[in-house]
Amino acid sequence: MDWKDYEKEVYSYFLEQYPEAQITYNARLIGRYSKKERQVDVLIEDDVAGLPIKIAVDTKYFSRRVDVKHTESFIAMMEDIEVDQGLLITQKGYSDAAINRAYYGPNRLELDILNFEDLQDYQGLRAIPYAGKSSILLPAPFGWVIDSSRQPNYLACLYQRGLELKSAQKNQEWIYLDCYHKDEKASSVSELVEMQNDAMRACYTNLCIRQHRPSKRKDGRNTYIRVATADQLPCQEITGYIDCDEFIVFFVLFTKEELENRNLRKLAYILKYSMPVKISFDNTKVIEQLKNKCGSIGDPIEKADAYRQLADWYAEMDSHDRAMEYRRLCWETHPEIYENIQPLIKGELNLSNIDSAIRYSLGFFSLAPENPRIMQDLLSIYDSPAYADIFYKIVGELKSIYHNNNKALGNIHIHYGMYLRTIGSNSAAIEHFRLAKQFFMLVDKTHYIINQIEEILDEIV
Repeated sequence: MDWKDYEKEVYSYFLEQYPEAQITYNARLIGRYSKKERQVDVLIEDDVAGLPIKIAVDTKYFSRRVDVKHTESFIAMMEDIEVDQGLLITQKGYSDAAINRAYYGPNRLELDILNFEDLQDYQGLRAIPYAGKSSILLPAPFGWVIDSSRQPNYLACLYQRGLELKSAQKNQEWIYLDCYHKDEKASSVSELVEMQNDAMRACYTNLCIRQHRPSKRKDGRNTYIRVATADQLPCQEITGYIDCDEFIVFFVLFTKEELENRNLRKLAYILKYSMPVKISFDNTKVIEQLKNKCGSIGDPIEKADAYRQLADWYAEMDSHDRAMEYRRLCWETHPEIYENIQPLIKGELNLSNIDSAIRYSLGFFSLAPENPRIMQDLLSIYDSPAYADIFYKIVGELKSIYHNNNKALGNIHIHYGMYLRTIGSNSAAIEHFRLAKQFFMLVDKTHYIINQIEEILDEIV
């Protein structure tokens, strides 16, 4: 392959990857500052969130690695021709200094460097995160990768290529996604946004929420972008939503304020090009394999996790009775398998096994009675008005059990107050917020939660 074939192969690749965009081979642009004609190997012009995006692709057919001087030269040309993103594709690799200069350069510009042999895995990177049968075909935005490893609180996450999740979180520049299945509490994006806003108002101080212009999708699906800041948030939290008929997928972006515009483009790209898909499962073979293995597993934690996996596989196949059988076995073997607990309690509620649901809920709380996360997760299970009486009974049992633990009592009362507030019982909520304040004052008069409670009371009293 000579340099011209090399350029044309790159051009053909981007024609396939950006079917809705205008792709120009050997483009010529007049520089804003140089006032001269500048040549671009491949120019990609697209629209994201109603704004034009230009990507310049430069193909380096070198016999040596791309170094920092090549990177700086390309950055200078990007500034001159006023593109938003740039991609250097090299035949022989690149130096550490070159990639560092690309990633940590001017905030407005986004530049990445890629080996030619890795091109097929770059912009074409896709994943299909799913929750039950609800799934989304997810594309990676410019310069980022998808981490599909399942976590208890989200389906997948995205961050800059070359990093790991922990380093991306430390940099305060990453995205996670999750699904919300529509129900009587929220059957549209606007209802889900308002429900989440209410929950944030109850938890955060100095909360500021604003809307950003969403992406327009070719299929007309409704999208929405919310930007939130608060004292308890380490950086900006920007959430994008897509209405996917039976469910809503939402993407939560964490970003520093100075990188907002750059990272909003990545979120907008995801909202524009992610596609809902339907999937079906036949897990019969892996279920039998794991069942045969369970008899030889001696470690109770490993065995309980195997039961949890069997339950998940049965649930994916809509075999809910068998799923519940293994969820109960998981709890009996080792109750602290966190991913098993919420679906276990929800499953008992769906089967109208109320006593079992209460018993598991009390056991769940006992794992960490002073941890607000436990009470928040219980709230997420019982937040339907249909379960109000059951949750009231659970709260009564918890107050009796933990009557000598002021921090646990504060945790119980503040979250029950939040629950009452969400179902419109403000007068009853006030009583529990005041009790929560009293118990936290007994723990520590300077406890941060006391200020939060006072702000909540100022809003509703």
